Amino acid sequence: MRNDKLKPTKGQGRSAPSQPVPAPPAKPVTPPLFRRIDWLSFGVTALLVFVGYYLTLAPDLTLEDSGELAVGSFYAGVPHPPGYPVWTLFTWLFTVLAPASNIAWRVALASGVAGALACGLIALIASRGCSMILEGIEEFKGIDRRWENALCVLSGYVSGMLIGFNGFMWSQAVIVEVYPFSLLSFVGVLGCLLRWIYAPHQRRYLHWALFLFGVCFTNHMTLIVAAMGIEVAIAAAQPKLGRDLFLGNSLIFLVGLVAKANGKLPGFENNGPLFAIFIVIGIGSAAAWVWLAAMTMKRSEDWSALLRDILLCVGLAYLGFLVGVSSGLIDVAENRSSLVPLGHLAGFGALGFFAIPSLTAKKNGADPLAKWGNVILGITGVYILTLFSTAMGKTPLFNRSPAAFAIHSFIGLVLVLISGWFLLRAKKYGTVAFSWFVLGGLWVLGAAFYLYMPIASMTNPPLNWGYPRTWDGFLHALSRGQYERTNPTSSLGRFIDQMGILLDGAVDEFNLAYLLIGLIPFFFFSRMQKREQAWFAGLISMYVCLAVLLIMLLNPGADRQSKEMSRVFFTASHVMISLCVGYGMTIFGAMMATQYTRFRVFGWCGGAVIMAIAIYTATVIFQSDKESLLGRALFGVEASHDRLVRGTALFSVAVAGFGILIFLVARARAPMAALLLIYAVMPAKSILSHWSDNEQRGHLFGYWFGHDMFTPPFVGPDDKLSYDPRLRAEAMKGPNAKLVYPEMARNAILFGGTDPGRFCPTYMIFCESFIPPKCKPRDPNFDRRDVYIITQNALADGTYLEYIRAHYNRSAQIDTPFFQGMFLWLQDVLRPRNEFQRHTNYFAQMVAPLDNYFTALGKRIEERRRAEGVYPPVEILTPSAEDSQQSFNEYMIDAQRRMQLNQLKQGEDVKLDRDSGKLSVSGQVAVMSINGLLTKVIFDKNPNSEFYVEESFPLDWMYNYLEPYGIIMRINRQPLPELTEETVKRDHEFWSQYSQRLIGNWITSDTPVKDICEFAQRVYERRDYRGFAGDRKFIRDDQAQKSFSKLRSSIGGVYTWRYNYAKTPAERDRMFKEADFAFRQAFAFCPFSPEAVFRYTTLLASVGRLEEAEQIIDTALRFDRENATLRSWANQVKSARQSQGPIQTQSINAQQRLAQLEKQ
Repeated sequence: MRNDKLKPTKGQGRSAPSQPVPAPPAKPVTPPLFRRIDWLSFGVTALLVFVGYYLTLAPDLTLEDSGELAVGSFYAGVPHPPGYPVWTLFTWLFTVLAPASNIAWRVALASGVAGALACGLIALIASRGCSMILEGIEEFKGIDRRWENALCVLSGYVSGMLIGFNGFMWSQAVIVEVYPFSLLSFVGVLGCLLRWIYAPHQRRYLHWALFLFGVCFTNHMTLIVAAMGIEVAIAAAQPKLGRDLFLGNSLIFLVGLVAKANGKLPGFENNGPLFAIFIVIGIGSAAAWVWLAAMTMKRSEDWSALLRDILLCVGLAYLGFLVGVSSGLIDVAENRSSLVPLGHLAGFGALGFFAIPSLTAKKNGADPLAKWGNVILGITGVYILTLFSTAMGKTPLFNRSPAAFAIHSFIGLVLVLISGWFLLRAKKYGTVAFSWFVLGGLWVLGAAFYLYMPIASMTNPPLNWGYPRTWDGFLHALSRGQYERTNPTSSLGRFIDQMGILLDGAVDEFNLAYLLIGLIPFFFFSRMQKREQAWFAGLISMYVCLAVLLIMLLNPGADRQSKEMSRVFFTASHVMISLCVGYGMTIFGAMMATQYTRFRVFGWCGGAVIMAIAIYTATVIFQSDKESLLGRALFGVEASHDRLVRGTALFSVAVAGFGILIFLVARARAPMAALLLIYAVMPAKSILSHWSDNEQRGHLFGYWFGHDMFTPPFVGPDDKLSYDPRLRAEAMKGPNAKLVYPEMARNAILFGGTDPGRFCPTYMIFCESFIPPKCKPRDPNFDRRDVYIITQNALADGTYLEYIRAHYNRSAQIDTPFFQGMFLWLQDVLRPRNEFQRHTNYFAQMVAPLDNYFTALGKRIEERRRAEGVYPPVEILTPSAEDSQQSFNEYMIDAQRRMQLNQLKQGEDVKLDRDSGKLSVSGQVAVMSINGLLTKVIFDKNPNSEFYVEESFPLDWMYNYLEPYGIIMRINRQPLPELTEETVKRDHEFWSQYSQRLIGNWITSDTPVKDICEFAQRVYERRDYRGFAGDRKFIRDDQAQKSFSKLRSSIGGVYTWRYNYAKTPAERDRMFKEADFAFRQAFAFCPFSPEAVFRYTTLLASVGRLEEAEQIIDTALRFDRENATLRSWANQVKSARQSQGPIQTQSINAQQRLAQLEKQ
């Protein structure tokens, strides 16, 4: 070929037309992950679940946290830690956009919508996952497309319905709760993660997953334990990225070890089990990184890239250090450690070793921007030198004022970002660190919704938990400061018991047949393709984290109350179970559709196993008493006379029998239509099994609990309880006027105690009082915005004192700026504490306008609310910080005196350091003693106010002032010499009538204890309603039982105190009779209430009625067999009865032990 043929054509400058440059190949288009049939499964499931929730939605306020959360939603405030900012905004929209009915119903509707969407997403993920599994297993590739689509749709539908109508989810989705929305955000993470695993080159879906995972952290902190499971899924799908993430874990682990060694992680102090978990996770991450590095880092360039990124991180950290010194956050002049020069040397060394190769590297001449790279890097180097000089005090020009510092820092930030962009273009830098920064940054961005809390707090909303408008309050709320610290499982035996709790929970919510189906995918794991294996490995890892690791961290006990309190935390782990059930159903159906003659025997044998389970379950349910421990342990069932429960058992037997029949009849051709029919009706079992314990349709117990504190009901002319003010006025003039309670006094101060005792009245004051009469048909006249609500259990918490001071004593509350406080706190952390004078660093000064703006905005909103009457116009006096400190000192002096006299209370943890002579106290008893002193401060400071209390823990000083007032008690201004006959009779009649709406009005002072125990076993245990005249909804509502039993038991405690300190035999007999009657009712309301059982049996034991005491304890143990304290008390009573010895001392100890059992 001649040379002239190589020359370009004249005037063209490029190849001749006869030799055009081929166009680059088009990028392959990734088809959508989710197909129409998957969205069909989503739509059908979400719709059916929502209809189920809507039909069983609570009509009004419920118990537990409902009132508090509803108030937080209505005012877009700050609920209990961790604050749930995204949930708050989501539910606030429903309070605005759904103007029908009351506020609690609107927020409960939001729970139902979130729960239905979560179940729909589970169906979507399950349906597509089923198809991916079938596509990846060779034996199933020949399945008919019709059957595959039908199997996927129905399996997804079953997975979603199983979550939607199990006890964990259903119970929370029909009331005001955070868990449905929390689950929705977590399922969103799973959906994005599956989309990324489907096409790993589309990294944006992984980015969305990490962002949503940050949002999950704001919805419920327990979800953070899923992080390791997510990393396993990432590593299984893309080992190089997983390797980098595990390296990041390892570096965090090393930093944590250094921080602990320097005392910066107090959470690990004296908490060996928690630190052991930290060590195991850290070492496991390091081992995973070593293994993945050995698999993926075969070239020297891989290790060079890792070294460059480590140097990059060191260099960036050093730049941050210099900026901190320049701003005043850090003062190296006060730190004379030899580590400072070494730090400078390491920082400059890292920057140099990182930058020199990039400056000397051969540039690509075709890149027009390449020549500017060195220029930008050079200018950045000049900035770094000026920053170093400024930090060392040699160039004060750049930090002589906040403005100069801000301009210099802004220029530097722009230069660093541009330099980073140039380096990333070379695709040799940031290959490891970029993943850390992007994924970690997106998680932080999602978690940054927490910053809504201080902004909302600045408006001084009615619910302002932790008072996060100050930085200290924000940290207190974020760290859940008022809760007990994490105390993981440390005993192997206890851990094994907790694994049993997990299994029991899974069996209760799914049943054993579903769990067996969920095991099928494990047998096909090795036949799956890598993509499906990565997804399945991630699911299993997340289950281990959200179930096994979480139960170790929560460390619940085996008693009924502990299990009920912790059960909702495991809802997320049940998502993985439901997905496995759906995958198992699809695999089983595919086996039948593709190789029926080979696997037919598995069909009828599997049906026979399920039939055996169903028959045994039905046998246990139809027996006369619940004595089958095997049935309770393995199948989660007990004897019942409830027609629905028995009908459900027969339905299960019929479905299992039909399943066997179709496989016996169809010998050559798979009965796919019949099998799909079985799949379609499978969720009915879950719905029927869980309806009675979780539906809230028509349940008004929370409303009564909150409303009746302010407006005690009375018997109207129609012999029914009424709230009508006109009829009340007439009744108070009639012959039975002395039996009618007046409404709560105006401008009263109400001490709330238990969770419903403080949250329900909070709702009635701040929500029910502010909605139109048409939205509150049960009492259109209700408006008690004049009442001051104070939580007696939280007064020892300084942030709570600020909270109520801002509400009711605004002139005395001085607030510190939030954003400035954040940087001042950081300054205190970074600067040495020894002998330095604090000054305001430049960052704190720079954010002052931000504080001014949000403070002014909050003030305008608060003034508008006060003008609308959200808070009473007249201030009351609340405890100051000095009052709090004085109460603490008084308690310490008293505790030390009683310790010397060996008179400490049961559970009172008081320790004396022999070396320093200092006294330390801890535990619930000490906290409540301080709370009691502070309630007395409020009582004394406000002599013109009327006081009422809903008791949680008994406060000793109050007893002499208390008298029954409807469902709660009134605190008289002066001590009462005695409870008059009129007071006692009115209380007796009130609770007799009130009992009608709960269990019926059949208990009298002469009702034998044996009859009450038989009633508890017949109605509560076996659901035998023959002769029952009360409300069956109450029997199905555990929270209502516990709450109203607590109310009646508290009044019984007043009578018991009067009985113990009676001045005359007649008064003593009268008080004993009323205490006996009150405790009879309390026990009948809730036969498994520890308080009712201990208080009543203590009273009976004090007069030698040990046989009746033993009957009560034995009955309680039928409902709470694993309660060790109840068993111990039962043994004491039995021993005393056998020996005919005294039990007075034991009784007193039992009564004191009650404070430890009470969970508020």
